[in-house]
Amino acid sequence: MSGSTAGIGDVRTDPDLCYATHDGVALFGDLYRPPASRPSPVVISIPGGGWRVGSRVELADWSPYLARHGFAVFAIDHRRTTAGKMFPEAVHDVAGAMRFVQRNAEAWGVDPERLILMGSSAGAHLASLAALAGERFDPLAGSPGLPKAAAMVLAYGVYDLVKQWQHGLVLNQPPGEDRQTRFLGATPYDDPDLYHLASPIRHVTYRRNQIKTLLIWGDHDEVVPCSQSLEFLAALQQARFPVTTCPVAGAGHFWFNQEPIGEPGSFSGFTAPRVLRFLQRAFPAKKD
Repeated sequence: MSGSTAGIGDVRTDPDLCYATHDGVALFGDLYRPPASRPSPVVISIPGGGWRVGSRVELADWSPYLARHGFAVFAIDHRRTTAGKMFPEAVHDVAGAMRFVQRNAEAWGVDPERLILMGSSAGAHLASLAALAGERFDPLAGSPGLPKAAAMVLAYGVYDLVKQWQHGLVLNQPPGEDRQTRFLGATPYDDPDLYHLASPIRHVTYRRNQIKTLLIWGDHDEVVPCSQSLEFLAALQQARFPVTTCPVAGAGHFWFNQEPIGEPGSFSGFTAPRVLRFLQRAFPAKKD
């Protein structure tokens, strides 16, 4: 493990931790720890960017904010489609981060049984897929002990890749340039089973319905239509998941990772206390 401990106010930070090396690619994350010494819940935050761009710094506002309120955060990078198709590789990376958190839980003072996966857009896709079907995408398949997610915080995610691919046609994206085709390496008419496997909505089961879920979306999103969240919500409710919703009136796309939380009147400013309230209710502080 590399990196040096620094501080943001009373938050302890450990940047540039190498959490895995997959297919010769070193993968890094930044750790933010709350000031309290008791074992805290831990959030793995995953950036968006259409699986093509984006980095862990995009959710940098959220990491110290949550850490100040008692939640450790491990903000990660994953492999992107600039190097070619990246499914299931990007999900392997999230599973690798889950294992890394588990291995270092005692040293970090975090509780791996209170593990939260958080992401926006493509990051919400990866977070929900790892939470709902992580064992299918574990790079150490067959090895015991991949930790299970206890909660998901998902902002305007892609949950049905066929429908999102069809939405891309409406946007007149050139053939082969839509995000889903780049990510999966095929269209749904080339390989429908691949799209089924890659769609979180297809992995909603009674078996995983203990996962507490917060769904966030903007009602003016033209990039990932709110129908993605609404249909995913219906599936989770039918499978009896405990789901909390946070629709954001007037919001489009990108704001979750671009707007400062402290900006008055911002969509992120509206959302932040609701995210915190969800997490505090899901994981009440343990008494000494």
